[in-house]
Amino acid sequence: MEAFINDSLNLTLYGPNKITSNLIKKGFSINTIKKSLDIIPFETWSIRCSKIVDKKLKSLKNGSNRAIIGKLRVDLINNGYDDVYFSEILNNIHVDDTKSMEKEYEIIKTSYGKKDR
Repeated sequence: MEAFINDSLNLTLYGPNKITSNLIKKGFSINTIKKSLDIIPFETWSIRCSKIVDKKLKSLKNGSNRAIIGKLRVDLINNGYDDVYFSEILNNIHVDDTKSMEKEYEIIKTSYGKKDR
């Protein structure tokens, strides 16, 4: 079990919930898993969340600030993290969404402009 946890920490960006889920599937008890994961410091999980956010932000260029933060939140939860690890990171993100808002405005403007004629 310790080897699996170390491999997950070194080779993946899985969070504690995903690691726990994978270990339960392998037949380990939840109590022994929790004891092993409790040794890992909170900062380690936060740093891993930061890496995921940085990586994902590079690919999420279009969309509003709210939509991008929503996508990041879903991605972090799917990777096995709880809000306590990433809420502060997401609160400090601000994406300049003026271009996407202008683009959306132009689309709406042209679609309604055609209906008036």
